[in-house]
Amino acid sequence: MPKATTKKNKAPKKMNTSDLKVDLGDKDYLHVNIFERYPSFSKLHVENFTVGDDLDDPQMQTNKDIILSTIKFLNKLQFEASMVNKKRLFHKFNHNFPQLVIVDQLYCILPNRSCETYIDQSVEQSITFGAIKMIDLNNENFRFRLAILYDDFIKVVNDLIEDASFRNAFINLIQDYPNMLQIDSTTLSRYKLEPKKLVQLGFLTISRGRGGFESGSSSNSNVYNVGLPNLGPFLKIVKVGIRFVWKLCQSYHQNEVLETHLIEKYTRDTLAYRRMRGLNITWMLSVMVGSGLLECYNTPVGRVYKLTGKQLY
Repeated sequence: MPKATTKKNKAPKKMNTSDLKVDLGDKDYLHVNIFERYPSFSKLHVENFTVGDDLDDPQMQTNKDIILSTIKFLNKLQFEASMVNKKRLFHKFNHNFPQLVIVDQLYCILPNRSCETYIDQSVEQSITFGAIKMIDLNNENFRFRLAILYDDFIKVVNDLIEDASFRNAFINLIQDYPNMLQIDSTTLSRYKLEPKKLVQLGFLTISRGRGGFESGSSSNSNVYNVGLPNLGPFLKIVKVGIRFVWKLCQSYHQNEVLETHLIEKYTRDTLAYRRMRGLNITWMLSVMVGSGLLECYNTPVGRVYKLTGKQLY
């Protein structure tokens, strides 16, 4: 959490993306908006995102609205066909995946790393007020934080849990503990929920060697992570996408590649396109830029992506 300012009357600072200038001699991905070529991104009005410590209620609400709209934008972009001549192939894919985003992607909505803290604040507020649900993988090989709009999470619950009584009990539990990432069998028992059934459906996974959580676990009870059906296959294609971009960058001088070359390589590589199930390449790049695996900067010949040297997983 940011340290509170000592100046009560200090006006919060606004980041206006339209006013930022890019120095082509400075390889600084912080001043590059990788979504700018998508016209729908301008409708998010990210220039209205306010950073500061003592924000009033309207400012906090505007920030939360921008975060929620950005998640919807990323969800729509996720499997948007990359090229017209790929549409026939694209429509063959069955995208039965949850509408998830990786929190690091949200750091790309504003071309300034100093906004990270305030984006995290808005996400936490949205979780507390029941607009976003976080998913905890507890997986050492995939350390990204996952988020889903609360309404999308509930839709999956309603679609897959047929027993109305069981379904309502699970929804009540989620509503009572909006910040919950893990749950123990003792708490599940209080809501008359059978862990085995939720595990089979994909809404719970058995926690691997992790302790209890804030709602009060017992050392004699099992601990579970809150999950989503089809989460495994979704994470698999994300990992494939990360590896694809990683290896492609490594094949170029100084581990950097022009965006035009990267997109051309992906859209022409039918095998990669199939393995990634038509995952939009910009969506994939936002994961890597937001998490610090890639830096992105403009040059006179085009935008460049370069490996930062950060460990992959």
